[in-house]
Amino acid sequence: MAKTLSQSHAYVMEVLAAFGADWWDDEQVRGAAAAHYGRSPAYITKQGGSGSDAKGGLVLWYANRHAGILNGLAQIDIDFPHPLGLTAGMLDRLIPLNAAAVRDLKAAYSSLGTFRDRGELEGRNPLVSDVTEAA
Repeated sequence: MAKTLSQSHAYVMEVLAAFGADWWDDEQVRGAAAAHYGRSPAYITKQGGSGSDAKGGLVLWYANRHAGILNGLAQIDIDFPHPLGLTAGMLDRLIPLNAAAVRDLKAAYSSLGTFRDRGELEGRNPLVSDVTEAA
């Protein structure tokens, strides 16, 4: 686990590089690094943090800043007048950066009445040893 915020930032960039990302959203990377450093669920996407669409980007941004997906969705409902309507497709694009994110992502799928196996979620991150560290 990263001992400094700089190490968490470097780790996020390493994951993006593993996916061949040649661009990224700096704000999303900072949010992911801060969540990772704080041992909260932390996520990024193969698209460099954009979420690839407006709703997906909101889920990513709020999840990294509000200690997980379901907490982030609760805050979205407060901040925006219309419900977001979380879908499995939005979750399918998220790359968990730590063990807390694997657990959080599994719970988010369960909230939709669907299931993803822990191994599948861990396997989304090419640096799986960092994902499976105890949180």
